[in-house]
Amino acid sequence: MMTKNPKILLPLLGFSALGLEAFCWSGFFSDISPALQQGMFFFLHLAGSVAGGAFMADILPLQYRHQPLTAFFLFFCICLFIPGLGLAGLLLAVWPAFYLNRRPELEGYHQVSVPELPYKPLKVQEQLIYGQAGMVSVLRHSRDPDRRIRAVMATRQMTSQEAIPVLKEALRDPVDDVRLLAYSMLDSKEEEINATIRSLRSRLETTGQMHHRDVHERISNSYWELAFLGLAQGEVLRHALNRSLYHLEQAIEAGGGEPGLHIQYGRLLMHQKRWDDASRAFATAVADGVPEMSVAPYLAEIAFEKREFDRVIAQIGRLGPSIRKSERLAAISAYWT
Repeated sequence: MMTKNPKILLPLLGFSALGLEAFCWSGFFSDISPALQQGMFFFLHLAGSVAGGAFMADILPLQYRHQPLTAFFLFFCICLFIPGLGLAGLLLAVWPAFYLNRRPELEGYHQVSVPELPYKPLKVQEQLIYGQAGMVSVLRHSRDPDRRIRAVMATRQMTSQEAIPVLKEALRDPVDDVRLLAYSMLDSKEEEINATIRSLRSRLETTGQMHHRDVHERISNSYWELAFLGLAQGEVLRHALNRSLYHLEQAIEAGGGEPGLHIQYGRLLMHQKRWDDASRAFATAVADGVPEMSVAPYLAEIAFEKREFDRVIAQIGRLGPSIRKSERLAAISAYWT
């Protein structure tokens, strides 16, 4: 083997192998006896095979030299049992395959080491990094699809009321992955509410009459959630409001005299633009003990829809100072007072 010899000896070894292979055939064209011809052929061919096997084993690239003796024995056998053509065939096959016409290929992936586990649990922030407005801004203006996907995924930390407007904004994204992710998250929220409704409706058939009021109230709240969160649109929204109103009426008729039910009843009637019926529902809630300032914003909205602006001012005047200065009512109270 020549792996540790100077580089100049490697070409000499190759030429020696080719010379011995060529010279072993020359004895057949001389005038010597046939026995001497055969003896010279086998001796020179054996020496050429040894030199050829060593030469071929040494020109292998480094990554293929794990078992040099095995490689030498393989090449020696090829040269020995295929006289003349064995070494020439190996040179024509091995040399071009390993050293010629090698084009650099683009790497399809980057191999990285596996990171070690942290020695303590990672801290997950409970507070949102972005608010609802920040999420929408990322979806509208960020050019990075991965960042928009992270914004959609971050809505899992938000309440449904805050998350659904962000997900609806993501439905208009030009990238399919962002739109499909937002649609799947919206669909899962809607399916969760519908599953609750189906479960509660089945309970109406199995529970006793005394529990019907609570079940009707929960069904009404579930339908109201579909409408309030914006998961229902068009005819589906109208159906959800009608079913919510129906089950709430059933709860009230079953003995639900709680003031909160009448407030919810009034809000549903307002969505159907039944202003007078809604006013009576709020009046019933006040008669049952609800403070007037709790229903004053709804009565002010009803008065505005009926173009009774004096009543709007009167209802806003019933609100306490802290409520009038709240974020939602500060501008309205400042306009009407």
